[in-house]
Amino acid sequence: MILLSMECDNFYMFRNFRLDFTYARKVNYDISRFDSLFDGSHIRVRKNIIVMGGNSSGKTTLGKMLCLIYNYLICRDNESSAGLKKCIYNHFKPAKFCVEFVIGTNAYRLTAEFDGEGLVHEKLSEAPVLKSYNIQALRNKLTKTKRAREYNRDKQPDGFNIGFQSYVLRIKKDDNIVEKWKKNISFWFALSRYLRNPLGNTSGAEIDIPLISKILPVIDNSVKAVIPLAPSTPSRKSQSKKQLNEAKEDTGLRKSYSIIFKNQDVLTIPDGDLSRMGAERLSQGTIEAISFSSILSFLRSGKDNMVYVDECLAHMHSELEKYIIWLSFHMKSPGSQLIFTTHNVEVCDLNLPSHSFLFLKRTKDGFNEPIWANSRFTKNDRNFKNYYENDYYGVLPDYSNLISIVPEEGE
Repeated sequence: MILLSMECDNFYMFRNFRLDFTYARKVNYDISRFDSLFDGSHIRVRKNIIVMGGNSSGKTTLGKMLCLIYNYLICRDNESSAGLKKCIYNHFKPAKFCVEFVIGTNAYRLTAEFDGEGLVHEKLSEAPVLKSYNIQALRNKLTKTKRAREYNRDKQPDGFNIGFQSYVLRIKKDDNIVEKWKKNISFWFALSRYLRNPLGNTSGAEIDIPLISKILPVIDNSVKAVIPLAPSTPSRKSQSKKQLNEAKEDTGLRKSYSIIFKNQDVLTIPDGDLSRMGAERLSQGTIEAISFSSILSFLRSGKDNMVYVDECLAHMHSELEKYIIWLSFHMKSPGSQLIFTTHNVEVCDLNLPSHSFLFLKRTKDGFNEPIWANSRFTKNDRNFKNYYENDYYGVLPDYSNLISIVPEEGE
């Protein structure tokens, strides 16, 4: 699945909020060579994105909102229905979201509107994506298509209320669409507070011990090696039924590993659970690196994933965080979209096109506003960092009033 756009209103602090992930002008950046929807397509999509902004500007809530929408698309009742109800800002006004996305060569647009009681209106449009289409032509097709499914609560029998769940994705005739979506919609929303227990994940947080063994000695030079506590299992084809059952029972052991330090100290991580390591030997930045290795493994799985990483590398040195972000962009599969949020201004030095940078800011009336860097700055030169630091985009918060908390001399 490739996300083309999302918009929402009256969820969290988003009001008439819209993000268009497509862009028009072709750029000569190596990292953008896979930005076309598919070979020969004229539609280009942002697949490597950096989100920046001050505190409470909406970086984390954007990840939460996208996570709720993705769970809604694959009909996860607990994640989507309960979450959507809780995040409505004003329960006396309608709240809605709309997403456009592509799976293979088919485009979809799903719009859903809610009130305090649940789903009010829902519409799903579908259209094939031809190579000759630009994004405007595709959106025209989605608007005019007769292949649309629609639900209106006012037109249903009295007493019919499905709550904060999809209707069109639950009717029997659309089972093929739901199955297709569940098969092709893969995501991981890693917010800093949920890094060890992902808020939204379609695959589970796998422990990649070989990857950890490569990363950790580089991050922490007091580490000599990382040793798994059980050998890797043979391929499923070569295993007997008995071996497969034993492997299932041995899952915890296969996720466990020991960190060997140069002074011969040993730190064991049982079941890959860092909270159970029983020592304070590792720095917070090192712990973040170990946790992030699972995300890196997920990125290079080969599937077309949506991965949203929200300040999960905040305790690392700024240059190291920048390098890992750059490495992640290059490790992901060509069809994946990867979004990083950060406060680290050093990432502006990365060799990325300006359309890869999204700034979020809080308006005077308290709502979150998005600004794509290329909407106000079309050049792709290395002065980009200076523009951001000098608040050319007007997104940096003003903390000057904090000086008032310092007592004046004599007080």
